Amino acid sequence: MMESEALAKARMVVHNRYGADLESKASDAFCIVHGLPTVATEAFFESAVASTASIPLEAPAAVIEFAHSSEVVAERSQATDAIRNSPTWDQIKETIAELNQFEELPLRATQLLRDRSIRSSRENFYRTIGVMRGAIERGARAFIQPGTSSLNTYASARTSEVCWLNRTILTWADLRVLSELASDRSIEQLDLPRQLTAEVSIPGLPSKAPEFRLSSGRTGKGIIVAVIDSEVALQHPALVGRVIQKRNYSREPWGNPDAHGTTVAGIIAAQSDQYDGIAPNATIYNYKVLATNRFSNGNDFYGNLAIQSALEDGAHIANCSWGAGPISDGRSREARACNAAWQYGLTIVKSAGNNGPTAGSLTSPADAEGIIVVGATDETGVTVQDYSSRGPLKNGEHRPHLVAVGGTTLRGVDGCTVGGDFGDCGYGTSFAAPYITGLIALLLEGEPDLEPDQLRTKLLHLCNPLRAHSLDVDGEGFPLLPL
Repeated sequence: MMESEALAKARMVVHNRYGADLESKASDAFCIVHGLPTVATEAFFESAVASTASIPLEAPAAVIEFAHSSEVVAERSQATDAIRNSPTWDQIKETIAELNQFEELPLRATQLLRDRSIRSSRENFYRTIGVMRGAIERGARAFIQPGTSSLNTYASARTSEVCWLNRTILTWADLRVLSELASDRSIEQLDLPRQLTAEVSIPGLPSKAPEFRLSSGRTGKGIIVAVIDSEVALQHPALVGRVIQKRNYSREPWGNPDAHGTTVAGIIAAQSDQYDGIAPNATIYNYKVLATNRFSNGNDFYGNLAIQSALEDGAHIANCSWGAGPISDGRSREARACNAAWQYGLTIVKSAGNNGPTAGSLTSPADAEGIIVVGATDETGVTVQDYSSRGPLKNGEHRPHLVAVGGTTLRGVDGCTVGGDFGDCGYGTSFAAPYITGLIALLLEGEPDLEPDQLRTKLLHLCNPLRAHSLDVDGEGFPLLPL
């Protein structure tokens, strides 16, 4: 069956079974999974849907996307600017600085503004969806499928999860329940969750932290970095006592440290005589969205929820060395989550992806406005690697923003291993991103009131274009200038 015929048939089935309102708001992937037999679904995904969305691990789950009001965000931003420009703002900063004299993780005045905006947005969304969420919960209990609770660790306790940051609900409700709600004008789309994938490849050999970290005198002290990744090895000698496990959004329990997250955390904040990260005194908050077995990875909804949690927990920077499928038009759920978190003050760094050298091969949410996208070079920072994903975005904008050391197929990056040692950790844009995350921690330590836009601008001013310069390959280049 031709792809177009398969999709048309799937939409017709969904339309006939669940009504025109649900079918009109359902994504192609949603219709394929719910409208075609299993054999046809698998064949279609291999060719068509796989190009636009990862195959979901929880077919019965659905993501409800609600309309987003840019006017409300603008109003909150204006209110925050008014406070920042008020005559009393400097007094507030001085008072907080006095209170912070003996705090290991000092509170910054800017965090007060962030918390104010977060609370307002969160309460507004929960107020908006209250009636609908209740209908989902009640209806889902009537139609819940046997065994559904085993599909996700969170499904057993409730039948829906909320992410206010990008205004979405993940639900295991039967489609008969959703069909009754689909006519609501606040609902924009019904879609499937997409599996997250780490952006790293096979083991390689060592590379070292940049010299300008040492010359700056900054260590990342007082900076909280959210490592949204797999589980970091808590007992690694170079990280022990500075990693805090926050929330687990994978299907794998805590207690299973993984090489990927441990390496990422080490590049950012390892501290030992043998190996130092870029910001060795930074504090790591670990949010687990990836697992030792990729089939237990979280999906894009839980990646967004992890970004939301990092924002609420007061993290200053979030490192996301994973992708949620190919880039779209900049309006995906994960792009919306990044844009909102960025506006609230969370600087987000993301790996470009390992799908190069094809043009437009970046992974989502590299197309977000509120993000810093990092491509990968060899250990010398001179040559962008073929595996490193390229721009442009679908709207013609350029990505990545810059590049950093990610290693080659013959010489990867050195870092912290799960067993407590240091050694071969592999190559990939997954390991270029934390290099930049660590550098941002140093920038923020020196100028704690910088907003994400200002940090990104300052960071890009540190870059030198590479010899074979292209904005869609190396962005602004490699950060070489001293702080």
